[in-house]
Amino acid sequence: MREAPIDQSLKTSTGPIFAARLFSNIASPPALFSAFAFLMAWVDRPNLSGVAWAAVYGFLAHLLPVLYLVYLYKMGKVYDIHVSSPAERRIPYRVGLGGAIVSYLIVRLWADMPLLANLILIHLLIMLVLALANELWLISAHVATITALTLLVGQVFGALFSLILLPLIPLTFFIRRYLKRHTLGELISGLFLGVGSVLVLAALNA
Repeated sequence: MREAPIDQSLKTSTGPIFAARLFSNIASPPALFSAFAFLMAWVDRPNLSGVAWAAVYGFLAHLLPVLYLVYLYKMGKVYDIHVSSPAERRIPYRVGLGGAIVSYLIVRLWADMPLLANLILIHLLIMLVLALANELWLISAHVATITALTLLVGQVFGALFSLILLPLIPLTFFIRRYLKRHTLGELISGLFLGVGSVLVLAALNA
């Protein structure tokens, strides 16, 4: 059963609630995907050109959707900046999916950067499932993102680096549940989505 998030009111956002919300914002899907994009781009191409391609992806797939969401919030068309309800998530999901598709095509067609392309493809797969499932079932994008990135880092840099990031998965799981942003089922769905996106990537690259 869905409960009202405990961090919607700024008056209650102190102490543990403030810390949990701060972690959620820092570990949000746009922030994590953008940060890891620069890492993968630098491994692909350790120069300003690689950084520029990561910036293109970050702008199209993350900054534009976030700016659009802020616009909707300012206009009163979205009442929760964290878009907890399916109705509020519908348009931001579609904008994010469109940005991911465009940036993936641009990188695949004009940049020889396989690691960045793989990261964008994982983002695209996650956004596609989120957009399709939104009307029937909410899925934790936070859990899906940190799970997928933890596994991807292991594929690129080795299992040790995945183990370093591994504690962030249960921490994200706990914090999103603590804030009542998701039910237990939605968090578990995010876990499966993160694992599934990496498995699909591996199958496509096989």
